[in-house]
Amino acid sequence: MSNYENEGFIIRIVACGVAGLQKLSAVEHWKKLGQAFLMRKHDAPSDEALRKNANLWIDWFILLKWALVFGLIWRMESGWLAGTVVSYLLFFNLFSYFYYHGWGSDYDPPRLDRAKAVRRDRRRLVSFLLAFLFSIFGFAYLYATQIACHLEWPSNPNRLDALYLSISNSFTLTYEGFQPKDQLARGVLLLQLINVFLFLTVLIGNAIPTVGRSEPH
Repeated sequence: MSNYENEGFIIRIVACGVAGLQKLSAVEHWKKLGQAFLMRKHDAPSDEALRKNANLWIDWFILLKWALVFGLIWRMESGWLAGTVVSYLLFFNLFSYFYYHGWGSDYDPPRLDRAKAVRRDRRRLVSFLLAFLFSIFGFAYLYATQIACHLEWPSNPNRLDALYLSISNSFTLTYEGFQPKDQLARGVLLLQLINVFLFLTVLIGNAIPTVGRSEPH
């Protein structure tokens, strides 16, 4: 953390924490796996090839985590392992956006012409929407299976009601018929609100560009 030696000790502690969390992020290891496959085919791939390969593997990771959550919701899987995996994915879903769009990575992006800049901004927009929607479906899974007995439901716990609760809580709407029974349920509802707050305040400004008005970088 020598880059922060003149910035005080708080930022150095935070930077250490962020760097440590990045090493625990599954998508970072997934990207390295994709890069290893690329290096087997090309000894010295260009920066453009590396960037294209990383984006491709990120897309596959997004599809896989969506498929996993959909499958768990469909099966109403309530095992502790499934709950742990979804909780992990939810946390790093938020962390990845914080790191790349709020904190700022060490990656130095290339200079882009207008057309490429617009395409990059559109990709960021789609990526943000997918990440935000993933958080809604991820918490819906937790409500439906992991903490269902800690909530009062208008009927028996089911997928649609869980999704309704997750959407309503995300946008601080009233959710009639649902009531937390204990501190655990209140805690999970509060965590979702914090998750949404961080998306909207720290990340949205950088993740959603004004499409069509991007300037070359």
